Amino acid sequence: MSFMNRYTLRRIWIYCFGLMLVVVSTLVLAACGSTTSGAGATAPATVAHTTTPVATPTLAPATQAPVSGSTQMLMTMNDSNGSFGFHPSMLTIRVGTTVIWENESSVPHTVTSDDGQTFDSGNIAVGGTFRFTFKNAGTFSYHCNIHPYMRATIVVV
Repeated sequence: MSFMNRYTLRRIWIYCFGLMLVVVSTLVLAACGSTTSGAGATAPATVAHTTTPVATPTLAPATQAPVSGSTQMLMTMNDSNGSFGFHPSMLTIRVGTTVIWENESSVPHTVTSDDGQTFDSGNIAVGGTFRFTFKNAGTFSYHCNIHPYMRATIVVV
């Protein structure tokens, strides 16, 4: 075999090997879910945080049957996305029922009726409670004055 043929075969082999290396690298990166954009810039990494599952009450639809009993417990908790919320966010009860809110989150909260007059807990410390007896039928929307995005409703029948 002549020098030129060996040189050409060697160049073809190196080219094929390089191409195969690029294809395999691309497949490996695609399998890992890696993406790149621009001149070697890597997309921000997403970190998954795992937590121990915590049982939470089922959110009740607006058409729920009234809860029996003279006392009902509601909780102020950390939501899975790191914000806070009232749980359940909708509750239907009978006239005369006492509702107790317990602050199970990591910071103080309030339980304040949207009308600002029906009930207002003031600041509820971590682990603290607030109770209110609903003596009239109606729909009572409420919120947390510290975290206004925390909203819930109690329907009294």
